[in-house]
Amino acid sequence: MKMNGMKIKISLLTAILLFVACAAFASIKNTKHDLSFFTTAWPGSPSYQTDEAQLCIFCHTPHGGSLVAPLWNRNNPDGGAFTMYNSTHAWKTELNSVTTVNDESLLCLSCHDGSIAVNSLLNVGLSGNQPNVLENFGSPTYIAGTTGGSKRIGGAPGAENDTGHLEDDHPISLNYANAVSDQTAHGTNELQTLAYAESQGIAFFPTGGSETNLECSSCHDVHDNSYPPFLIKSNSGSALCFSCHIK
Repeated sequence: MKMNGMKIKISLLTAILLFVACAAFASIKNTKHDLSFFTTAWPGSPSYQTDEAQLCIFCHTPHGGSLVAPLWNRNNPDGGAFTMYNSTHAWKTELNSVTTVNDESLLCLSCHDGSIAVNSLLNVGLSGNQPNVLENFGSPTYIAGTTGGSKRIGGAPGAENDTGHLEDDHPISLNYANAVSDQTAHGTNELQTLAYAESQGIAFFPTGGSETNLECSSCHDVHDNSYPPFLIKSNSGSALCFSCHIK
């Protein structure tokens, strides 16, 4: 009887895991994060299609992955190699103190900074025609350009194909709770409380034992493009912006 109960539990767990996996697969398929041969997301140029049938391999591997994220299949750029956003507002002490990008955002920047090729992986399985590069790309292929899904975030005005520039992008890797405290100390009221932002769906990430850091994944969901570009919620009427900002 106990054995039958155990089998039922295992079967239920397997079904749940398969459901979650299929849901993630379905949401990535044919989005800009689908770089497989079968994708319809990259018609024309630039195109990142290969003869690779796998969707997940560009970020994940079942064996030999990095520990910075679940079975991570990429190298990340150096977190200290970026020029960060800076503000002249006196109360933005926390924002201006950030000099390093945290691992959570480096996962995104491993492609979107433009310094590491999208087809440069830790484990290419059996398909590579040169070390760590997927076959039929021909050579390492980098995100480039200035618009749309091909935009290189690491570029800057007048240097769009450069890397490491975050001074013209929304701040990341800052402690949001400290930023709220900074504004309170200076008698300003431009940021919502941490609790309010969380109630609006904003995700915060660990820093020094507390989950208060704002990262790329605070506003973007890499696996779900229901609200392009991979936003966690609709930004109609600037709703996503107002989750944190008081205007």
